Amino acid sequence: MRRSLRRGAAGGPWGRRFAAPALAFTGGVAAALAHPPFGLLPGVFGYALILTALDLPTPGPRRDWPAFARGWAAGTGYLLVSTMW
Repeated sequence: MRRSLRRGAAGGPWGRRFAAPALAFTGGVAAALAHPPFGLLPGVFGYALILTALDLPTPGPRRDWPAFARGWAAGTGYLLVSTMW
């Protein structure tokens, strides 16, 4: 475990574990910015980011919990921005 922590976040177990939920969270935030009062047109690509994050492969026998975490992260990012105003 010590060796994997020295490799950095991108190559270590934390980087692989949280890359897809972080992408889903970013997609949720971008999708929320596409709606009023912000109305940013590039925010429409947030939905594509969410679908990309959900489509990433999940290693291991349990595939339902990582998908749940990705959906939860996308919803949190979306609701965090959209209910702020």
